[in-house]
Amino acid sequence: MDETTRVTLEAEEWYVLTNWLRERENRLQYALRSKSDEWAFVHDLRREIERRRDDGSERTGEETSGDAETAGVTETLALTDRQVAYLSSFLRKRARKLRLLPWRDRERRDVLHLRDHLRAEVEREASRRNGDR
Repeated sequence: MDETTRVTLEAEEWYVLTNWLRERENRLQYALRSKSDEWAFVHDLRREIERRRDDGSERTGEETSGDAETAGVTETLALTDRQVAYLSSFLRKRARKLRLLPWRDRERRDVLHLRDHLRAEVEREASRRNGDR
């Protein structure tokens, strides 16, 4: 069984991530080759993230920056190692694809930022877990 990792991102980052997963899910659904296993995984992952966010995940009101307009509410969700690995790989591939589309450079920066943030959260959680042992 996969270990779970608690990942804390801003609510807006979770929202953007689920939209990108929905887009990937739609592409897989109509792919020429059979990708039903990946489609099922992405579908379940997206639905699980949305369900947990709707159920009232751990929301903290702490602001992540000094400016009240840009500060966001953070949400913490528990994801399995497999889900985290898929999200990291998905974001890496998306950034690589966007490199060929210079007019979408801002989206590419957002993808890279989100992937770096996700990896930092996972590393922080892993070091916390190792420190508890």
